[in-house]
Amino acid sequence: MLRNCRRILREALDSGTADQLGLDRGFVVAIPSYHPPVRRRSPFPDELARALAHPENLRRMENKFDPFDGGLRDAWEMLVLTGRRVNEVLQVRYDCISRLNGLALFWHDQTKVGNYDQAIRIPDRLFARIEQRQAKTRTRFTGRYGRPPTAQERR
Repeated sequence: MLRNCRRILREALDSGTADQLGLDRGFVVAIPSYHPPVRRRSPFPDELARALAHPENLRRMENKFDPFDGGLRDAWEMLVLTGRRVNEVLQVRYDCISRLNGLALFWHDQTKVGNYDQAIRIPDRLFARIEQRQAKTRTRFTGRYGRPPTAQERR
């Protein structure tokens, strides 16, 4: 509400209407600014995260919302299990997973904070899901272009 009052009075001041109405400049600029509180998003509670990542719920979501297998379930599972931002998940490179001493790693860029090539541990089931998506991507690429992707195209 204060923001709108301040905006209207400021427009009146800038247009000269405030002078015509006899409004003092000191009154117009004295209206306090309103800055809404910044709400930080809280992480999912463990119980909700487990429900969102439960294989049966993921299967139902996949069947209902991704009948042509565009990767919606894979992206959702990566979001829930890694805690990464949507943009970070949707813009991962083809070679976004690897193993280091047997540990499954997910490689991504944290563009918001300028951290690139960051790795986090992921569950083996997510690693397997991403490997399946990579195989589907290779098959679709080969079907479209008649050849497998080059190393440069995989990036």
